[in-house]
Amino acid sequence: MTQNAWEKIQALTAQLNRYRDEYYNNNAPSVTDEVYDRMYDELAALEKETGIWMADSPTQTVGFQAVSELKKTGHPIPLLSLDKTKSVEELVSFAGEHQILLMLKLDGLTVKLTYEDEIMNMDGFGEKSWQHLWDAIQGSRNTTFERYLIAMDIPMVGNTASRTLAGVFHSDLEEFEDAVHRQYDFTQLPDFGDTLHNNIHEWFYDEENLYIWEVLQQMLHIEKRTAEENMAAVRENPFAGMTIVVTGKVEPYTRSGINEMIESLGAHAGSSVSKKTDYLVCGENAGSKLAKARELGIKVLTPAQFFQMAGE
Repeated sequence: MTQNAWEKIQALTAQLNRYRDEYYNNNAPSVTDEVYDRMYDELAALEKETGIWMADSPTQTVGFQAVSELKKTGHPIPLLSLDKTKSVEELVSFAGEHQILLMLKLDGLTVKLTYEDEIMNMDGFGEKSWQHLWDAIQGSRNTTFERYLIAMDIPMVGNTASRTLAGVFHSDLEEFEDAVHRQYDFTQLPDFGDTLHNNIHEWFYDEENLYIWEVLQQMLHIEKRTAEENMAAVRENPFAGMTIVVTGKVEPYTRSGINEMIESLGAHAGSSVSKKTDYLVCGENAGSKLAKARELGIKVLTPAQFFQMAGE
């Protein structure tokens, strides 16, 4: 084993454990699942190649340190995933000739079901708790055009953009998809620039994105609103056309993430405070921008106030 490989194992282990702490204990992940998985796979490959791993390696544990407030339940058999993949081809190969059912996963939540004398039980759940959970799961199948579109994670498509699209395409996902395939020019819509236009078209060029788009619709009921209701919701957005600057940490977003959200509201994400700034969103550990905003008499919002006004 080379010194470089050992140093890489140490660095990856430490970094992944920091990410796990952010994800499991602080509910504030700073990287995407894709980035985490890529680093995890790199660490696993190095460990296999060298035959050495650290005691706190994430490849040797499940999850992270348990939150002390949660009720402890023992499991005679570990609740582990069979495998993971981001490839449709690998999933098809895994299924073979068998029929499979794809379902939405509530990230971070595992429910264990057991059957005894034809009665279903869940560890840590009474009958009423089970019924409430079941009702919540069934209720989650009802969603709106806007929520579905936001869940697809198309860059810069947030509350305001999704509301605008719902109004133009009558809250009809099929009508919206047809428009994309017909090379619809989204720059003709209010506050839709070239970048957002390209983001939408590029997202639909990806076959895996299209697969998810179509399959999930079969599991959900999309509620519809009138065009007047959708456009009214857009007009009620107080940030449209405004310039918003962020200072400090605004959980659970990264700086680029919160700026994308600001842009999705039809506002401009500024980098510095000036007379043209309309709002300053002030998170933890704010810097000199707060003093500048107060000097210029600019409205300062806490993250909670900002999210409430944005309809989050």
